[in-house]
Amino acid sequence: MCITVVTCYPTFQNFIPNGNNVDHPCQPNVKWQGVGHLVKEGGGPRNPFGLDFFANNKVWDTTLCQMDSDGDGMTNGYELGDPNCVWAAGQGMTPTRVTDITHPGMCDPFNAPECYQANTDFTISCTPTPFNCHATQDPGVISYTYSLPPTSVPAKETTYMCMVFDFPQGQDLHQIAYEPVIDNANVMHHMTIMGCMPGQTVPPNEVGVPHECGMGASSSCQIVLGVWSLGLSGHCLPDEAGIRIGPNMYTQGAIQLHWTNPLLSNNLVDGSGMKLYFTPNLRPNDAGIFITGQKYLKIPSGLESHQEEGECPSDCTNQLFIGNVQVFAALNHMHYLGSEMKVELHRNGAKIADITDDPLYVYDSPQLHELSPPIEVMPADTIATKCTYKSTSRSGTTLYGESTVDEMCYGLFYYYPIANNAGIRTCISFKGISQCEIDSGNIDGCNIFNFFNFGNQASQNRYDTIINNCPLFGPGTYDCMSAQMSIRNDPCMASDVYDLIISKNNGWYDPVAFHMFHTAMLTHNRCYMFYDLSLERNQQFYNSIVDNCEPWGSCLEQCGPAIDAQMNHACMRPGTYAHFRSYSVTNQNIQWIKFFAAVASCRII
Repeated sequence: MCITVVTCYPTFQNFIPNGNNVDHPCQPNVKWQGVGHLVKEGGGPRNPFGLDFFANNKVWDTTLCQMDSDGDGMTNGYELGDPNCVWAAGQGMTPTRVTDITHPGMCDPFNAPECYQANTDFTISCTPTPFNCHATQDPGVISYTYSLPPTSVPAKETTYMCMVFDFPQGQDLHQIAYEPVIDNANVMHHMTIMGCMPGQTVPPNEVGVPHECGMGASSSCQIVLGVWSLGLSGHCLPDEAGIRIGPNMYTQGAIQLHWTNPLLSNNLVDGSGMKLYFTPNLRPNDAGIFITGQKYLKIPSGLESHQEEGECPSDCTNQLFIGNVQVFAALNHMHYLGSEMKVELHRNGAKIADITDDPLYVYDSPQLHELSPPIEVMPADTIATKCTYKSTSRSGTTLYGESTVDEMCYGLFYYYPIANNAGIRTCISFKGISQCEIDSGNIDGCNIFNFFNFGNQASQNRYDTIINNCPLFGPGTYDCMSAQMSIRNDPCMASDVYDLIISKNNGWYDPVAFHMFHTAMLTHNRCYMFYDLSLERNQQFYNSIVDNCEPWGSCLEQCGPAIDAQMNHACMRPGTYAHFRSYSVTNQNIQWIKFFAAVASCRII
């Protein structure tokens, strides 16, 4: 935890120009988050700039700007992009320069002889850590490097670029290690090796051709076989396991590169890849990777701590595994808001182990947890993936997404034997819905695959009820409110379930039918979800008004602010509010009539 902080907390980053944009002296594409500290994550002893910052009452002014804290001949202002000392905190100002930002507390260049003494207290090394895996020297081991040909990097912040390749042919081999081959470190963030489904060969004209992709290289190449990220030198599998490739498993693979180009440069090229090591001397166990996590993230801005959790419950691990497996390595994955993450293993209702535990998570410095001895996971165990975020640097809500400005919450686990996996490689929740529920298609009585199956009468009736009564564009109507209320008890319209259905609109359903239905449902901002006061969320909204206002009475002092605080609520927006009120009165719902009388005591909406 950061206690004596200069820029560990993003609020302090906001006190200096380019506070979140200071480059690491020898790791391209990595930022030094704790600008005032000796370690890049922040916390602990301060560096010379941190000492000067605190001595100057934590204020960026001409005095601090014109100082040369690290003694390298450049003022703090020049190093932080404010050479004329005109930038001021809290004014929404963009510094004079936002590129080539250097560290004001670290003598540059870091390895220059004249900087040796000044940089003695920093424990970093600008010499890359060599990949050391003794097994790569064993007899018979061969290596292949799979790299992109020189490829233009698109002028956008985040790009996933993939390329399918052929594995060595002729016999089964074990992949026992891999390491990165970096061409352009300025854009590279992480790489993934994927296997292509056996029997689903990619045509020869598509092999070796770079193409933009998503989280998978293609529909048939999505099985994760290895992950490298900034800060890792590579991965060496334990002597008892390897990832099988060859005629009896994967004959083709794919490499996925995650490029980051925050300056949107249009002249960058990269040809990075991975060097894979294989042995013909098969090891006792075939290894694999499975992934847990949470796919629905909604992180409010301005919070020191916000937790999201995904659960792989016991009924899912019963389907995931047909026998015990040994987890020998694990990796946590979030983006830049991630501050803490752990994955817990529970058995019979009690926690028995932390598979991973990163109390200080840093996106640019992931920790590959090598587990020796391995942790045993059994069918019917529960795996809880807990991700904590710090959003004080954001002014808006952050959602799940592939860009580094979005967020993720995944745990990746290397395990053996793969024979004890039932062919299910992920166990990722969506809100409170487990993946095995999603895969079954039946969630609390809703057949999600039938939602737009108009051969099913219930689906047709639901669709007709909304489409025939709700305008696709324009203001809502009383008939539309009534139509939406009439299907509110449909299990498919429950909040979490319908959110899941919305998230799958690009893969499961006819896009025309989906967009018409969802547009019509948005007519009243999905206010129907708040009608049922047996739900805690709805009762809280209701109580926030009724407990602070006097229905059919005078305007209490606290009532106006209570109403104002809810004016962005789905049911309080003009038009929707009027129809919601009319529906409640027509249906003689006394509780909601009391709510509207409470609002009317102070506000006319």
